[in-house]
Amino acid sequence: MTRLAIGTAAVLAVILAPAAVAFVEADLDTLHSTGSCDTRCDLSGVDLTGAAFPGGQLSNANFSGATMVGIDLSNADMAVVNLRDADFTGANVSNTYLRSATMIGANLTDADFSGSIFTTANMTGAIAAGASFAGAGFTNATLADADFTGADFSGANLDRTNFRGAILVGATLAGADISGAVFTDADLTDATLEGATVARMGFTSALLCRTTMPDGSVANDDCP
Repeated sequence: MTRLAIGTAAVLAVILAPAAVAFVEADLDTLHSTGSCDTRCDLSGVDLTGAAFPGGQLSNANFSGATMVGIDLSNADMAVVNLRDADFTGANVSNTYLRSATMIGANLTDADFSGSIFTTANMTGAIAAGASFAGAGFTNATLADADFTGADFSGANLDRTNFRGAILVGATLAGADISGAVFTDADLTDATLEGATVARMGFTSALLCRTTMPDGSVANDDCP
C-alpha cells in the first residue's frame, strides 16, 4: 500500500470513528445507584430514555444534549441545571425545582412540567408544543423565541416573564398571573388569556387573532 493510501485510510478512520462519550461514567453509575447526582455532575449527551428518578437531587448537573424522552423527574431538585438542547419529549417533570435552569433549545414537546418552579430560568428557543406548565412558577424567566404551540400555562405565575418573539398559538394562559409579562412580537393566535391577572403588560407588536383576552373579549387586531 502506498504512503498516500495509508494516509488516506488513517484520515477516514478518524472521520468514521464513533464520537467519544461526553458524560462521565462514574456520574452515570452514581445516578443509577442512588437516583441522584448533583454538584456539577456531568451527564451531557447521556441517553436516559424511559428512566425514573423521582425526587432526585440533581442541582447543578450537566444534562446538555441528553436524551430524556419519557423520563420521570417529578419532585426533583434541578436548580441551576444545564439542559441545553436536551430532549424531554413526553417526560414527567412535574413539581420539580428548576430555578435558574438553562433550557436553551431544549425539546419539551408534550412534557408535563405542571407545578414546577422556573424562577429566572432560560428557555430561549425551546420547543414545548403541547407541554403542560399548569400552575408552574416562571417569575423573571426568559421564554423568548420558544415554541409553545398548544401549551398549557393555566394558573401559572408568569410575573415578569419574557415571551418576546415566542409562539403561543392555541396556548392556554387562563387564570395565569401575567403581571409585567412581556409579549412583544409574540404570536398569540387562538390563545386564551381569560381570567388572567393583569397589572402592567407588554403586548406591543404582539400578534392577536382570535385571541381571548383577560376580560373575555376576543381580539382580532392582526387576523389576515
